[in-house]
Amino acid sequence: AFNFGTGEAHSIGEMAQMISEIALSRSPVFSQVQRDGDIPRLWADSRLAQRDLGWKAQYNLQAGLEQACLEWRRRLYIGPAAVRERDGVVI
Repeated sequence: AFNFGTGEAHSIGEMAQMISEIALSRSPVFSQVQRDGDIPRLWADSRLAQRDLGWKAQYNLQAGLEQACLEWRRRLYIGPAAVRERDGVVI
């Protein structure tokens, strides 16, 4: 089995904040006290995929989430004409 990722560790809270900002969400991101057994940070070690497949991440997590959100918007609104620009950035 191969893992595909950047090898950079991120917490669920960090990911939630990134997604909220990219999606221009006004919903607050909530967090709770870490419980016994909770994993504080996660990452994908893609060294095996790089070695066996020649695969390497092209984007960091932030850029990958931005691309995924852009693609989701294009599909949701059917076509790039619905994709808007805000402060010079396609959203």
